[in-house]
Amino acid sequence: MEIKLIGVLFVLTVALLVSGCCCCYNYVPSGPAPTWNDIDVTDNGLVGAWGDLGATGNIVDAGGNFVGDAYGAEAYRFYDDGTYQYRIIGSGLVITGLAEVHGQYSIDGDTLLLYDNKDNWYPALGESQPGYKNKASDDRSYEFRLEDDDNQLVLIDEYGVESYFDRIDVDDR
Repeated sequence: MEIKLIGVLFVLTVALLVSGCCCCYNYVPSGPAPTWNDIDVTDNGLVGAWGDLGATGNIVDAGGNFVGDAYGAEAYRFYDDGTYQYRIIGSGLVITGLAEVHGQYSIDGDTLLLYDNKDNWYPALGESQPGYKNKASDDRSYEFRLEDDDNQLVLIDEYGVESYFDRIDVDDR
């Protein structure tokens, strides 16, 4: 059962990234198009899709009774025009639905800056939190490195926590 769930999540994550579509919503950057002088993304190894299945398991109540499945998957797609999308989908105690962030990115050495961010939230049916689109959010900054012959992206947050993402679209490099 768990293997099937992991397979389904992986296929769903890849499909969401490849399609560029979520709930019939396609992100089109607004404002003037960035130029290569404005952003430093030329010939970088980040362009493409990166994903991680995250944790899977069972949710139980205080008595140990099965309540439901918990799963999660997250992915980034970096475009060569300096825009990006981040999606996380999950079911569990923390998130039940799809969260998406899109905006622009730049690279300075081993630092990745995500800016002009807009958040979207698509809750699962029955979720108490209402959905929203294009909610402005703070800039984010990560140290990063590529490992495993540039097939694994490691993002390091401000607290030193490392997150690993595997390249999904090897042919797009």
